[in-house]
Amino acid sequence: FKLVLLGVIVNFTSVGATRDMLLSHVAEAEEFISTPYTAVIAQLQIHTVLPVDVCEQLTLSQKAHALRHADQYVSKGDVFDVHLRATVKSGGVFLKLSNGRGWVSEKTPLGEKLAAEATLNEDSKVYRVLAESLRIRKSASRTDVALSTRLTKFDGSGTRALELVYADCFEASGSVMVRGDTYIRLKDGRGYVLATDGSDPLVLSVEPQMGTWMYKVTYEGGIGLRHVASSGSTHRVAPSDADRTHPANIAQGTAVECDMRLLKRINGQLVAFARVSNGGGWLFSHNGEQSLLELIAWDYAGPANETAALEVELAADAHVAPASVEESEARATEPEQQQAE
Repeated sequence: FKLVLLGVIVNFTSVGATRDMLLSHVAEAEEFISTPYTAVIAQLQIHTVLPVDVCEQLTLSQKAHALRHADQYVSKGDVFDVHLRATVKSGGVFLKLSNGRGWVSEKTPLGEKLAAEATLNEDSKVYRVLAESLRIRKSASRTDVALSTRLTKFDGSGTRALELVYADCFEASGSVMVRGDTYIRLKDGRGYVLATDGSDPLVLSVEPQMGTWMYKVTYEGGIGLRHVASSGSTHRVAPSDADRTHPANIAQGTAVECDMRLLKRINGQLVAFARVSNGGGWLFSHNGEQSLLELIAWDYAGPANETAALEVELAADAHVAPASVEESEARATEPEQQQAE
């Protein structure tokens, strides 16, 4: 029935329907996963919130919109990471993108598949960046907004796009080829990087030192972990405790065990990047002339002298290094005046 109140006609049937639609936003079932997926239809829309239902038949105007706003859609063949699967009342299934961009449809209530699990090639190597800068893409796709050559260093939401710079090193957790391009998936889960630009390599696999190193934090302000072997502040590991003043700080005087190491010479200073044994991230020994760590013990079969060990590393990839290594590695350093690490 209807109720007239202050000239407004309220249809209780419609209210009930609206209520059901709102309730449909609450997933009937949820499953946490860590899986790369790929779109199997031409354009798969990204929804900012969990939708009521699945409807992926795009109109002509929506298709035109998809061409102009590629960051709001996933194209067929693109590979993207997912961390949550949700089933709504209608029976439709949605996937939540790991990078926080929103939801995409996996399956319609009738069982039609719109996205499927992607198969990645095994790749657990460590890579060094050869390009002056290399953006971290939100998906394995050239249409990904974070790496579009048409855009600045800011993505579609106005957030500064993450990037690696020359001599930064990272661990891989697989690779995939999409429309002729090879993408490497970062082990830290933050996205993908393009491996080549035409015939020019953008990254090079390197052999890290494997062993055991015990470092003591000597910097008064403590030191923050990084996702990758880089001194850049944008690669800080997020704080595990909201009450901490500085992200992921390890206090001065703390001894830290590391199981992998890479050496670089930056502005004439030998810098050791070491991976913490518990997988928490990477530390680095110097920021400019400021010493952050002290090596107090080690069990390593290679050269005991760090300078000699570095020369072995540099000789291995000298054929691809830029003409001026000192100048390029100086660009790779991002000083943090307010806090040495």
